[in-house]
Amino acid sequence: MKLTRRQFLAVSAVAGLGIIGGYLFLFSGKRRDPIIPPGNNGDDGTANGASEVYVVETSDRGEGVRMLLGEFQDIDFQDKSVALKANYNSADPPPASTHLDTLGALVGYLREAGAGDVTLAERSGMGDTDAVLESMGVYDLGGSLGIDVD
Repeated sequence: MKLTRRQFLAVSAVAGLGIIGGYLFLFSGKRRDPIIPPGNNGDDGTANGASEVYVVETSDRGEGVRMLLGEFQDIDFQDKSVALKANYNSADPPPASTHLDTLGALVGYLREAGAGDVTLAERSGMGDTDAVLESMGVYDLGGSLGIDVD
C-alpha cells in the first residue's frame, strides 16, 4: 500500500498521539504499590529479601555516618579485621569520589566499635590507582588513621 505524503503525516500524528496518551496514562503521577511475586510476602507485608534503605539528612558528613551506622547496632566489630571499599575510580571530587570526611568517619566508627585491622581495598577503574589515591589525599588520611590502603 502506497501512502501519499498527507496520509503518512496523518497516520504519524495519530500514532504519536497514541504514544503520548499511553505515556500519560501509565505515568500520570499516581502512586503504584510495589509488585511482589505471589508467595514472597513476609509477615510484615514486605517482600522477603527486600533491602531496607536508610536516608540521613545532615550537612555534617561525620554526623551523618554516625547516624546511619547507629541503625546497625547488631553487628559485632570487636577485634574483627574489616575491609572497606570506597569509591576512587578517578580523582574527580565528591560526589564522584568518596569524601575524606566520610571515610574518616567510617574508620572512626569502626575504631569505636572495637574493630581490629582496617584496610581500604581500592582499585581505580579509570586511572592509575596509586596516582588517584595520592591526589585525593587517601594515603595521607590512611596514615593518620592507622589503616592499610591497598
